[in-house]
Amino acid sequence: MIFPQTMKTALKFDVIELMEPVTEIPVAPETPKPPAPRPRPKPKPKPKLEPKAPELKLEVPESPPLVPQMSPKQPHAFLILKPLVPRRTRWR
Repeated sequence: MIFPQTMKTALKFDVIELMEPVTEIPVAPETPKPPAPRPRPKPKPKPKLEPKAPELKLEVPESPPLVPQMSPKQPHAFLILKPLVPRRTRWR
């Protein structure tokens, strides 16, 4: 097919600059300077004390018995006693 006019296609572009709005970014104000550090108080001199020798007390600890003593009144450590169930009383 032959057309008398050529087709108008998108091959022809016109470059146009777009207007951009002017934006202002607010700048934060300068922060105030921190206060000057307080001067440290001078430490008071401690009075010098003469070191005293510690008193030594000689105590001999008692040696534990070699064989543990069992008390006959106490039940055995591994013995599991059965709980005592109270007897039922008859109602008259």
